[in-house]
Amino acid sequence: MNTTNEATRPAGTILFNTGFEGTTHLSAATGPYFHGHPEQYEDFRGNDPTVPAPNDWAWIAADPVLGTLRIYHEGGDESQRFARVVPDEADPTNRVLRFWIGEPNVAAREPAVLHPKSRVQAELYGNTGLRELYQSVRMRFHPDFALLKQYPHSFSWLTLAEFWNKPFWSEVSADAPMPFPFRISLGVKKLAAGPVNALYFGVESQIMASPPPDFQVAGIWHETNTDFAVPVGSWMTLDTYYREGDRDTGRFFCAVTPDSGPRRVLFDIHDWTYHPQNPAPDGLTHYNPIKLYTSAGIVEFLRHQGAALQVDWDDFALWSGRTPKEEGA
Repeated sequence: MNTTNEATRPAGTILFNTGFEGTTHLSAATGPYFHGHPEQYEDFRGNDPTVPAPNDWAWIAADPVLGTLRIYHEGGDESQRFARVVPDEADPTNRVLRFWIGEPNVAAREPAVLHPKSRVQAELYGNTGLRELYQSVRMRFHPDFALLKQYPHSFSWLTLAEFWNKPFWSEVSADAPMPFPFRISLGVKKLAAGPVNALYFGVESQIMASPPPDFQVAGIWHETNTDFAVPVGSWMTLDTYYREGDRDTGRFFCAVTPDSGPRRVLFDIHDWTYHPQNPAPDGLTHYNPIKLYTSAGIVEFLRHQGAALQVDWDDFALWSGRTPKEEGA
């Protein structure tokens, strides 16, 4: 559903936008084999005439800055997880992109995967010189998500978006790690063991302190916003902004606008947004604009209660040359 009025469309150059309407659909594909296992993808096809151009998925493939945007599962089949463009049950005239995980879909396999886990994500990989980016997307957690307030443990790993200024892996070989890996992960956190009253948004940046198979990470900065409880069962718009820079020039910004309330700035962090030892950062080469990635334990907890992990997405847009207003409005 396109809810943006052209008269109020924010400044900047729009790189791509879609409401997942029109002929938008997903087509299954198989990627390269890493560690002897085929990587499982789905490609976006079609276009959405309900929003202004660029609104055709083929356009991204031809863009000189943006890489390839597709869905990645890593493992499993549609009985365990899926990404689908479907009608919204609350408004069948509106189509949404649904991420659903009913059971852990990534089995442990050394040395790449040390423990079972759960993943459905969109990935925009192979970008060139993407040093600044503004993203907006509407999202809604399924009511089952509220059950996680009863999860017996605290958790900090439930990722909704991830920004890589150099990944730890190589596109050529999974056994040849890249230097200076750095990521920013935006997600949901449960701050205490036992039942809690609310879940919160959190963000953290990390470097890879040791390469595979150890996968040891070290934190650079992190924040959790405890002034705003994550809404469940209702739509909200999540805006994020990334600017490559050091402790003085880097910036990560995130704001949320629930359909039922005013816009709230969750994070406005001025700090490193690339590896501090990297002598020549080259932007967001790899980036997950929307993601559902977590432990096997969280998904199993929901499954044992007849529930699943589900997020719906809509009205996805990317800009260059747009920055958050100074007042965060």
